Amino acid sequence: MIITKVIPFHDVPIDILHDPAVAEKLEKNGHKPFYALDGSVEGFVSPFSASRHVAQVKVDSETGKIVGFDFDQIERTDGAMDVKNPWGHATPSAMAVVIEELENGTLVVHAVSEDRPFMYNHRTDTKGMKVVGITGKWAKSVGSKPVDTILSGLLSDAGIVVDKSTVEFIHIHNPNRAWVETCNEVYVAKFSRVQTRIDDLTHDFVQSAGVYPLAQFPMGPDALVNSALWLTALHFGCVSSIPVQRLLDRIAELEAQLAQK
Repeated sequence: MIITKVIPFHDVPIDILHDPAVAEKLEKNGHKPFYALDGSVEGFVSPFSASRHVAQVKVDSETGKIVGFDFDQIERTDGAMDVKNPWGHATPSAMAVVIEELENGTLVVHAVSEDRPFMYNHRTDTKGMKVVGITGKWAKSVGSKPVDTILSGLLSDAGIVVDKSTVEFIHIHNPNRAWVETCNEVYVAKFSRVQTRIDDLTHDFVQSAGVYPLAQFPMGPDALVNSALWLTALHFGCVSSIPVQRLLDRIAELEAQLAQK
């Protein structure tokens, strides 16, 4: 069985980096290699994100002068970048919660599953997880519209066609507020039909994971998925500040009182 792992870059066999299939995928993604002094490939520059060393400082609001230093950290942009402007902002990525309403009014979510080799479960000491989630997509070009990004992502990742007239922006959210600059956009859309996936071979392999009632979607470690589902539940008015069982108990009490009259 072939599994996905994360290893230090220098542990990758050089012949794999020279494999034509690998080169083709990197070229499609816009990755450009950079080299060590001995001529070996040291890594790749990607237009889809950037990690920058930044400083948090105090600034006089009237003069614009830097008057104090707090600390330094890494700032990551997550999305298509203009390689000529390394201090620019990334083009936002997008996620879509694909909803289908059943005859009884239940909202179900079309789910996908994918390997997340970077994630680490400290409770089980396991590197790499398979996550049940929803379709998300990186922007492929600088300045592209997130709504177009997610519509293409639904076809390439999940083979799902949605009713374009129902695609609705909900809100933005961030995967890590401490050091990731880019906020992603979250959309909802009404399911239309399934078709053959149009895989462009530029991103991780995604599989269908079936459908789940919105309230019973599997709990998982992916904060972006959890956030998108929470925003969707709020959007459709499915969140109550009173626990469901308490509401049911109260309804039963009222029905009993009416029956006695």
